[in-house]
Amino acid sequence: MQFLRLTRLNRVRRALRAAEPPQTVTEIATYWGFWHLGQFTHDYKQQFGECLRKHYRASLASPFILYMRMDALTTLFTFLKKGC
Repeated sequence: MQFLRLTRLNRVRRALRAAEPPQTVTEIATYWGFWHLGQFTHDYKQQFGECLRKHYRASLASPFILYMRMDALTTLFTFLKKGC
């Protein structure tokens, strides 16, 4: 059981690194079978020595994601400027 839990924790960690803005930590954790989120948060911090929120925000702030967000905002502003 320990092996499976550690495997799922690692899968969650990888998914958080690859997450895109609409995804939440809760969605990713429940996808990998973690239903008790308080216990999941405790296990994650104990295993990896980092807070989930800090890790998730850092992954969303990568240069590529920031570029994608700016590109989406530029498209939105262009659309709104046209009055559509």
